[in-house]
Formats: sequence, structure tokens, C-alpha cells
Amino acid sequence: SRHVDGRALDFVISPYSADAYTKVLNIIESFAAGENDKVRFKDEYKRLTAAATGAHFHISWGKGSEGKKELAAAIKKVEKGTIQKRFV
Repeated sequence: SRHVDGRALDFVISPYSADAYTKVLNIIESFAAGENDKVRFKDEYKRLTAAATGAHFHISWGKGSEGKKELAAAIKKVEKGTIQKRFV
């Protein structure tokens, strides 16, 4: 787990709302698309992983393979002009 190495964190939106979720997701996607293979994330509001204990976002950094689908979706949003790339 990247958590053990200090290269990942999980967080929840509180208070949760659909609007807050969309805003936070767009920000995370902006960084993922901007940094490409260095910033990864899993949207565990949308789909929990087997290890999840509840809905949250999982963010990790450093090269890796997790969050490939989420990264691809973020890059498509940049290409469509829906979001802009952000850099760490």
C-alpha cells in the first residue's frame, strides 16, 4: 500500500453534497491530468475497492498503475476543455 510508504491519503467530503463532490472531483482530476503518471486517484464514492471501509477519495503520488481509468477520464476532460490541467 502506498499509505504505508507515506505516498497516499484518503479523505472524505464533509458535509457531503453532490455539488461539493463534483467540485472536488474536478480539482483532483485537474492535478491527475496535469501530472499524468505522478498523481493518481481512486474515486471510492463512485465505486468502493475491496479494502474500502466507506466512501472517500484515495489520492497517491509517484509512478504507478492504480487509477488508470480515472486518469484516462481526467485526460479526456482536459481534451474536451471541461477542466484545465493543474500542476503540483
